[in-house]
Amino acid sequence: MKIWILSLGLLLYSVAGFSNGIKMTTYNVALAPGFVPLSEERVSVVIDLLQQQESDYFCLAEVWRKKDRKKILKALEEDYPHVHMTDIDQLRRGPRPTCRISDLFGEGKFVSCILDKCKDQDDSDFTQCLTQKCDVPLDGLIGERPYCAQSLMAQVGSSTTRAIIRVLNPLWRAGIFAYKGSNGLMVLSKKPFAKKGLVDLTNISTLNRRGALYTKIIDENKEPHHLYCAHLSANLERTAPYTGNFEGWEQENMAQVQKLLESADHGPRATYVMGDMNCSFALPSLGIRPDFEASCELFRQAGFDNFFLEQNPECTFCEENTLLKNDLKDGRPNFMLDHIFTKHVPQSKTSRVFDELVEVEVDGKTILSHPSDHYGVVLERD
Repeated sequence: MKIWILSLGLLLYSVAGFSNGIKMTTYNVALAPGFVPLSEERVSVVIDLLQQQESDYFCLAEVWRKKDRKKILKALEEDYPHVHMTDIDQLRRGPRPTCRISDLFGEGKFVSCILDKCKDQDDSDFTQCLTQKCDVPLDGLIGERPYCAQSLMAQVGSSTTRAIIRVLNPLWRAGIFAYKGSNGLMVLSKKPFAKKGLVDLTNISTLNRRGALYTKIIDENKEPHHLYCAHLSANLERTAPYTGNFEGWEQENMAQVQKLLESADHGPRATYVMGDMNCSFALPSLGIRPDFEASCELFRQAGFDNFFLEQNPECTFCEENTLLKNDLKDGRPNFMLDHIFTKHVPQSKTSRVFDELVEVEVDGKTILSHPSDHYGVVLERD
């Protein structure tokens, strides 16, 4: 009888937290309409993959829209009852209206250029067109009316007409972040949280709101584990000119890493910082290129390990990916942008996941596609 009671007690205790063993997965799902192809069609595929992946903890990036959040939550709520995410809330700055007609229309003006050279383009082709063929008037708009430029670039996924109406509306300020101000982050966990929080990077973000979701979980030995799920500013030099307050995208990314590291200082406690950091170490022998490498180095300087880098490094944003346009592959070949940095964590197994082609239904036809333009990374601790 005593043995049975003791066993029951241990079972109930294990439900409340996790043992020393834990498996976590970070994955940028790229549900980004207007920026990544097949964003509507891939939602159900992403959900299927998440359901098949055995993991205690998911860090998801680029679930930008509320309706996609709801679909993922509904499908996974039974196995992952503990969820952390923030409300979608737009930030509005600058004058009313955000843009004047004279800012956008006329000889040498940005919108006139778009209507002349890019009106027949869709989605990512449109974005590339306006930044390559209308870069001169866009640079002029950035210099003269920065809030107008920021708000206009933030209309990713909107039609040209809708975007123009929003920034010219005299009754309110247009938002400065894409996807209604969403940070795109979701944490799904089988284990309960002892604490939840947010590292808010709003004031050092451009185009997309950036941040890191913080959670703390207590294991069966009453030891805390601090976990961060982050998505930091990307190198968008080829797709979106910089309109922020730093010298460029790289300096903004580095400032975000520095603030994240300040928050992730928990002394000798186990700490995990995972997500799409949009920085890549250089590994020439493997064909992996550097990108904002100084930002990645900040983690190492702060004492963080990267077992994926040490054990079996592979690109996570790769030229082979079917969702990357051919005209982007030459400029952004192979990068390891997705990481699980750890501190005071024993050696753990890591691997790349979600890197195989899947069937996607497009206009009544089945095609083969990668489920995201990123691959995921898994860490498994015994």
